[in-house]
Amino acid sequence: MRNYLSIVLIFLSCACFATASQATDLSLTSDEMAAMFREVVTKDSPWPATDLEIKNFSSIPAQIDLPMGQVSYQILSQDHGGLLGQKNISLLLTIDGQPKAKVKMHGDVHRYGDIIITSRRLPRHTIISPDDLAVARRDLTMFAHDLIPSKEAAIGQRLTTNLRSGAVLFARNLKKMPLIERGDLVTIRASTKNLQVSVQGEARNQGAKDDTVRVKNLMSRKIIIARVVESGLVEVDF
Repeated sequence: MRNYLSIVLIFLSCACFATASQATDLSLTSDEMAAMFREVVTKDSPWPATDLEIKNFSSIPAQIDLPMGQVSYQILSQDHGGLLGQKNISLLLTIDGQPKAKVKMHGDVHRYGDIIITSRRLPRHTIISPDDLAVARRDLTMFAHDLIPSKEAAIGQRLTTNLRSGAVLFARNLKKMPLIERGDLVTIRASTKNLQVSVQGEARNQGAKDDTVRVKNLMSRKIIIARVVESGLVEVDF
């Protein structure tokens, strides 16, 4: 598959030709090759280009002289692991469709984005409030997948460890507050599009919002599995 250089590179080559009509060579600088590298490694990225940054770029050779013409490239090899981190690619550079040079490139692909952090020091067992949190833009490349996606997702949950001010908040740092305790009397609700039935029950274990709990139906005396909706209310599939 053949890919073409960015408009910036083509513009530069045309400008070079226009200002030096007798020139016979086009020099690809490190910056121009870095643009080619970025184009290749970010092509299938699920994140916006503005969230990605290339660091520690290098190439062998560091600069290439080519005859004037339409520059394009073919991918000879590239890493097919994760989308972030260290990447190595090899390209075949062509002029007007004719192979002219090979180049090996290396760089680190970093992703940046908004992240939820603590706005002050928080002791263990703190019930998270809006004032406890802030949003910061950070390098997300090396972070685990259990980042808290938003402030709203953390508010009302209990902290399981001490955190310093400015610490990144992970899902593993939080525990949902139980809405139902063992022995609580609850309403068991079963609903369809046209019908809703409710009976009284007794919780047999603790549960937070959206947890599944064992509940004893006080009418039938049977134990059923229900989902916690709110304090005092559970729901079952009808």
